[in-house]
Amino acid sequence: QKGFTPAAPVHTNREDAATQTNLGFIHAFVAAISVIIVSELGDKTFFIAAIMAMRYNRLTVLAGAMLALALMTCLSVLFGYATTVIPRVYTYYVSTALFAIFGIRMLREGLKMSPDEGQEELEEVQAELKKKDEEVSCHRSPCGQPSQRLGAPLSAAFKQENEL
Repeated sequence: QKGFTPAAPVHTNREDAATQTNLGFIHAFVAAISVIIVSELGDKTFFIAAIMAMRYNRLTVLAGAMLALALMTCLSVLFGYATTVIPRVYTYYVSTALFAIFGIRMLREGLKMSPDEGQEELEEVQAELKKKDEEVSCHRSPCGQPSQRLGAPLSAAFKQENEL
């Protein structure tokens, strides 16, 4: 029996494999949520959604923002999956080319932009929002008149105040 070593017992525990699978899923899920929250928190889409929620129905803005994020996430996942199917060398060159193209395009737009262009666009958007707010408020109640939802006591108070 010289040189004989008994083999270590092999334990095949299905719970360990299931636990490792669950931990892998949880790790990927937490990593994805963390990266997206950190990268999207100060993004312009964050501020656009916040401003729109101040102006429009919050549930409508939430639904639109969630739908847009879901669509962009599906596209990202599809592109990520494509990188596993296409050979790595091609994805490397394609991603490098796309990054360079979009970067150069943004630089050109930035260099062509006049110093007042951003201010002009901001004022234009603010004027449009103000116009829409006035249209919405006029639509809810006759322009210049108190809303019918205020009730008779408040309408009478407005009437008295205008007569003085």
